[in-house]
Amino acid sequence: GTPIGALGISSRTLQAFGRREHDFLVSVGAQVSLGVQNAQLFAQAQDQVQHLGLLNHVSTVASSTFKAEAIYQAATEALVRATGASQVRIVLYDYERGAATIAAEYVPTPPEQAKSIYIPLQNNPSVRWLEQHRQPLIIYDALNDPILHLTHEMFRVLDIRSVALLPLIVNDRLIGAAGIDFVGQQHQFSEQEIELCQTIANQMVTAIENARLFGAAQESATALQHKVSELETLLEAARLLSSTLNPQQVLDNLMELVGRHLAVHTVALWTISENNVLEPAAMLGISPEVSQKLRPPVGQGLTGRVAASGHALVVADVEREGGSLYPDFNRANSYTSFMGVPVNYRGATIGVLSVMTIKRRIFTRDEEQLLAGMADQAAIALQNARLFAERERRITELMTLNSISESINATLEQSELLDALHRGMSDVLDTSNSAIALYDDLTERISFPIWWADNRQ
Repeated sequence: GTPIGALGISSRTLQAFGRREHDFLVSVGAQVSLGVQNAQLFAQAQDQVQHLGLLNHVSTVASSTFKAEAIYQAATEALVRATGASQVRIVLYDYERGAATIAAEYVPTPPEQAKSIYIPLQNNPSVRWLEQHRQPLIIYDALNDPILHLTHEMFRVLDIRSVALLPLIVNDRLIGAAGIDFVGQQHQFSEQEIELCQTIANQMVTAIENARLFGAAQESATALQHKVSELETLLEAARLLSSTLNPQQVLDNLMELVGRHLAVHTVALWTISENNVLEPAAMLGISPEVSQKLRPPVGQGLTGRVAASGHALVVADVEREGGSLYPDFNRANSYTSFMGVPVNYRGATIGVLSVMTIKRRIFTRDEEQLLAGMADQAAIALQNARLFAERERRITELMTLNSISESINATLEQSELLDALHRGMSDVLDTSNSAIALYDDLTERISFPIWWADNRQ
């Protein structure tokens, strides 16, 4: 077999050893050799058990959580136990910023030293080496090795004497490195240490990537659920349009739907009047007495700005940002956050749909899009309400004309005829201040047989 050492004895007497002593010494040497080999095998077995224990610990943590912090912590602890290092840092390469960022440390760096930690990526020989070889980079003399010349000053501040850099690779892309540092002393890394440490690093990278994929899947599932919820809300809004023949009831139901799904405290639907002023068409959370006093001009205030620009407006804190026409009203009711979207019909802005909350809130893009979708439904509801009102007015006019015609044919008395005419007009128009005048050709005079002032004849 292969010699593993030597066993020797000596004597001051010449020719003190003969064949018998030689054979005995060979026999003892064989026993010693066997004992040493057994001890080495036992030590190797213990090392293997320790290594398997470290790998099993990292694997257990990786399989039990998707939290990156816990995975990093388990990996840094395992790397320290595997090597006896003073410090382990996990750094991720931010290629856009051109520097590495610390993702985890075994021992947090003191604030006064943390300022000195800067690892540039551009023209960095150690980064290029890891990119090219995709293997651990072992540096015995970290303070003087030229491959680390960009970080020599940092190593002097931190007193790092020896270092091993383990590449972190995901999908064949170098994303960072695990740095194993020996502070105040140099260390000769063994092949077994490096092999074990790289295995731990690979486990960590796989677990982190799985956590990232899981998080992305969760975000996708959440986003999909939000989209499904938005579609359900818009479908419910569409159903409201045909749920009743009462247009105002449709608008009120729509306000309730917006308030419920966006979890806001006020909902207001405004229409642009002929004199370019926003008038409330429906409101939730604001009393009718108050709403009748709110008349923001187009272009002024938060709602007016939405109407003028035709674009959505989101304000997280109306008190801080200003611009509201009713700051006292907002303060009195603790209204803080605002979101408004234009109500468009056939390419023209005909109103605004706005919401407010009591607690400060940053509305998301999805919430803005949902409110815009509700505004589209509100535009249809407003148009339906206008058409309904026109139809009702036309029906009333026709019925009034028919009633007047019947009254004319039913009497020859002028006073009865004029009274019937005025009553018919009152069904269509506001006749609280009105008059019917007659002109006499013979006298060329005008008389007023019917005269109403302030709803009194």
